Amino acid sequence: MIELPRITRALRAHTQLDKPRRLKPNTDVGQQNVITYEHIQRFKSWSDICDYIKQNENDPNCILILLNKLKETCQTLVGEGYTEQMLNDAAIYTLRMFLDQDIVMLKDLSKLRQMFGSVTSATANKICEIVVEIANEISEDTKAYIKLEILEDNKENLKLWGEFIECNHEPYRPIKKPLAKLAIKPATACNIVTDFSMKYDKITTTNIKTEITKPQRTLTISKVR
Repeated sequence: MIELPRITRALRAHTQLDKPRRLKPNTDVGQQNVITYEHIQRFKSWSDICDYIKQNENDPNCILILLNKLKETCQTLVGEGYTEQMLNDAAIYTLRMFLDQDIVMLKDLSKLRQMFGSVTSATANKICEIVVEIANEISEDTKAYIKLEILEDNKENLKLWGEFIECNHEPYRPIKKPLAKLAIKPATACNIVTDFSMKYDKITTTNIKTEITKPQRTLTISKVR
């Protein structure tokens, strides 16, 4: 084995330069990704959605039963060892995804697999059916509340980076003046073109014929005695 220089050995020993990289995706079906709270925290929480439905819907009990059914179905997405917050976030994620559609498209299945790992099409279709039932029971205001982001409620209180920087707009003015419009001049050969004609007089045609025709020559053969 080739001995590496001391500085290289030190870097590999005290840093992560020698950390092996996994170039192939994980093929283990049992191991699944875990949804993080930071990815969903900009949306309404599960308790906020349930409280809004209790206060604004005519038949909240039926809707809450469907929400609990959705939450139980999402257990197959998060896998084992999940927390209550992870399960709520998974239910909110799927509720927002299928709230305005009736079928599971290929891009939706790809998003679910990217978020939760291995997801079967049967599980995605079952979740979509439950969300469609919920969407048929709730009002348009409730749908807008579910899709509303938290940041949209506090847009007035948000401080944007660089808002204190003064910006004075100065319109662009070219240094040189634009060129004047040139007058359109007529073509120099305009008269020749308009006077052109294919009609010839008789004298011209006869002269052309005489030049083309050639005199015929006769060949005489005499017998030699």
